[in-house]
Amino acid sequence: MELDTIEEFRRNGKSVIDFIADYFTTLHMDEVPPLSEVPPGYLRSYIPHEPPEESEDWQTIMEDVEEAVLPGVTHWNSRHFHAYFPHGICYQAMLAELLGTAFGMVGFTWKAGPVSTELETIVTNWLGQLLNLPDDFLTYSSTHCKGGGVLLNSASDCLMSALIAARYKRIETMRAKHYRGFDSSRLLGKFIVYTSEQINVSVEKVCMAMKIKVKKLETDDSFSVRGEVLDKAIEEDKEDGLIPLAVCATIGTTDCCAIDNLAELGPICQREHVWLHVDAAYAGGALVCPEYHHWLDGIEYTDSFCVSPQKLMLNTYGSALWVKNRLILNHAVNQFEEPMYLHGRRGSSISGEWHLRACSFSAKYRQNIEQCECRITNYKDWQVPLSRRFSSLNLWIVLRSYGRTGLQEHVRKHVRLAETFAEFVRLDSRFELAAKPTLGLVCFRLK
Repeated sequence: MELDTIEEFRRNGKSVIDFIADYFTTLHMDEVPPLSEVPPGYLRSYIPHEPPEESEDWQTIMEDVEEAVLPGVTHWNSRHFHAYFPHGICYQAMLAELLGTAFGMVGFTWKAGPVSTELETIVTNWLGQLLNLPDDFLTYSSTHCKGGGVLLNSASDCLMSALIAARYKRIETMRAKHYRGFDSSRLLGKFIVYTSEQINVSVEKVCMAMKIKVKKLETDDSFSVRGEVLDKAIEEDKEDGLIPLAVCATIGTTDCCAIDNLAELGPICQREHVWLHVDAAYAGGALVCPEYHHWLDGIEYTDSFCVSPQKLMLNTYGSALWVKNRLILNHAVNQFEEPMYLHGRRGSSISGEWHLRACSFSAKYRQNIEQCECRITNYKDWQVPLSRRFSSLNLWIVLRSYGRTGLQEHVRKHVRLAETFAEFVRLDSRFELAAKPTLGLVCFRLK
């Protein structure tokens, strides 16, 4: 930002804050329906077909936000919006977005963003502790711990990182057994992932992109995947020459918030050397409340775990992924020779081996870096994209603003509202519940 525009930013920034405050006030007064009523293609009549040649003043642009943009908004923050998943953001999260954008860091390596990197390690540990995850998933929880967490864009990105690690681990294990003449390309098309018939479509999309087969497993009366069904499917596929790669279990399926039985699935995965990934994108946020900790029975068998804090924990963006062995993921993502701008002093940028270019720093600083070498993380090694947002700032501010008790009350409020609505359904002779209400989700239908 140029010096002569700082005062302009200060003035226009205040006007935007006022605009957002007025917008939320309008939502609370129930003056607008949650669903936009504009027809498809409505925006073409508001916005020119050609880009502007000259700059426009901020006031004119904001007038168009009100006249052209606002009518096409589906108001996810309206208390009358009950589709998809809860998106109850808080003002602290919105202000954190502004701060993170202002700092402008793209922290793909520690050097590119020291605070974004280190804060991400801290807040993923915080979040893991709040959700009662085992210490195996927390970064540096002990001298021998290999686990850790990362903030990614979505649960789909978390699944992709998990499957990249799972495939790398399986291929390297097979390579070690059959070293001579081993050709991993022959395995393409043979890997298969197992998941619930209730699962989010993102599982199929990720597996399609990675050329991995998917088998949907039947569920029980509670819409949960059980061990017997998985065991049978694995045996059938092995007989057909397929290679069981991973199981994507769910804590809180999209359709009815069902909980898969980790205690039954886990031992089978361990026996068959199958990666167990748990997608807890929605319901995982409720684990901040101890009354839901029983959902984690069998978590000790899990290799990776995912939660989306924007769904139940007032965050604005992203998902958190924890892995039990971060080194597998780091090496799986870095199977190529990287360009020099990503290299450290040792010519390697893989997390745990990376050094700063210490020649430009003092001897004392170089000594401090060398002593902390094993604890330097480069989050580019945890994902496919190189670019990263300063997401940890958002989560850090929200967790500090609410604390454990505030988040627990937020979750329990959702549960109380859902129980109240479910009771209305039970008392109405026209409707019936289609599944047991879980957290904030109530599935009902006409009789």
